[in-house]
Amino acid sequence: MKSNHPVCTRLRSQLRGLVPVALAAILSVSGLAAAEATTTLTLADAEHRISKNPSLAAYRQKILALRHQAIAAAQLPDPHLSLGAVDLPTNNFSMNQQQMSMLSVGLSQTFPPFGQLTLRGRQLRMEARAASASKAERAAELRWLLQQSWIQALVGHDEMRILVRQEQLARLTEQAATAAYRAGRADEADVLRSRLARVALENEKDQIRSEQTVALARITELLGLSAPPQLVWRWPHAAPPPALSLLIARIPGQPTLQAAAANEGAARVSVQVAHRSLLPSITVSTSYSGPRILDKGLSYRL
Repeated sequence: MKSNHPVCTRLRSQLRGLVPVALAAILSVSGLAAAEATTTLTLADAEHRISKNPSLAAYRQKILALRHQAIAAAQLPDPHLSLGAVDLPTNNFSMNQQQMSMLSVGLSQTFPPFGQLTLRGRQLRMEARAASASKAERAAELRWLLQQSWIQALVGHDEMRILVRQEQLARLTEQAATAAYRAGRADEADVLRSRLARVALENEKDQIRSEQTVALARITELLGLSAPPQLVWRWPHAAPPPALSLLIARIPGQPTLQAAAANEGAARVSVQVAHRSLLPSITVSTSYSGPRILDKGLSYRL
């Protein structure tokens, strides 16, 4: 039974207005999911998309943070401002109740041991360099994993096509052996052998299918997709490898070695920072007191 109350009528009208919006949102989400599930990719497209891997984004943020920290570490610490009251009565907080009551304002600046800030900034810059090399190493590793999984999926696809054809031939062989056995021209062992050959092909198909599923799942994970993409079943064009002498010349520029060298340099600088920490720091402070200038001076503290 419908109610004719104004509030109920207004709610029904609002719900009728929200139904098309909700249906459109559901259809758009399902359409995006279907489009993503049916994404067709080549290896070049996949290598381009792998640059958006979350682990690489984490490295980028770490590098940015270390660079900002290096700039801040090389600067002097912030000065300290102090406010105080001397001989101020706490019953009414009146400055005129006692002649000795006065307010003071102080400013102090701390100077770390000489050269410590420069060394600390250099250490953080080396750590940022090491993180950048580690990011390049991680990108190369992700690309290698993607290529390996892609080749595995392509090999499984081609092997599956061959096994399907072999299974058809094995089924025909089994049917021929069965017909020959019924006609008395073959033994029962021939039928069993043909049947076992077909079953072995089915088992091999299941194994290849599972390996292909694992390869597709790894590709989906590396690319950050919600569903396995549709691969272009075409072998990628691989450029011939460079000469051995050129590969040997490129060894010092490998990201792994660069990251290790940068980390070693950062560790050496951190030892120097620790040695400088044994030296005393200097704090310079000045204060002004009023309303009468009773205490104004410059003091040094170690």
